[in-house]
Amino acid sequence: MLEQPRPSDSHHVLMIFSMMLAILAFAFPHACDTPPDFDGILDLFSLMRGCKTVWFLNPEPLAGTALAQWIKATFAGHPIKMKPEVDHQFQILRARLKDPADILATDQLVDFIHKELATSSDGVSNIGRWPTMVSDAFWLRVQNHEVDSLLVLSHYSVVLGAPNFRWWTTNWDSILLRAVNSALSEHDKKLIEWDYPAMMKFADSYKEK
Repeated sequence: MLEQPRPSDSHHVLMIFSMMLAILAFAFPHACDTPPDFDGILDLFSLMRGCKTVWFLNPEPLAGTALAQWIKATFAGHPIKMKPEVDHQFQILRARLKDPADILATDQLVDFIHKELATSSDGVSNIGRWPTMVSDAFWLRVQNHEVDSLLVLSHYSVVLGAPNFRWWTTNWDSILLRAVNSALSEHDKKLIEWDYPAMMKFADSYKEK
């Protein structure tokens, strides 16, 4: 199928292949002796952003297909109750941000948590959804290790820590936070009052006890 797709099927093939890459991206750290560093994680997240690119190249042909319906039905999860302390944490985060790209990315994350995550907490598409939503401007800031952007990205851990029962998505909240913690300089940690143990606790907000 991947070697000689018919022109009419090429967008289906590309979409399926991009989804496979996204799953492999999350599975990769579990096959390694040492977890990826921060830039390695960004490379894996960039594979997920590729799914968005493929979709935008062929939005109409893909939207009405059996593939799109299968994704919606198969990747659905279960609802969870939102916690006010999580909202409060995001209010604190948003109040300190100045760059429009960081603010927009934060608003997108909060909106995602209240909609997709709240209604389908263990939906498989949730795990990589937000990285595909954020703007190129924000992603560039993350790649440049802008400290506020890294702080925003660290709050994505609350999504990664939500209930999920697939082996290749386990521990991704701690994988991300450990990488961010290593990427931040001591000066940056003081600047943003970085509290690694507190962020690990935040990531567990929706984890089943």
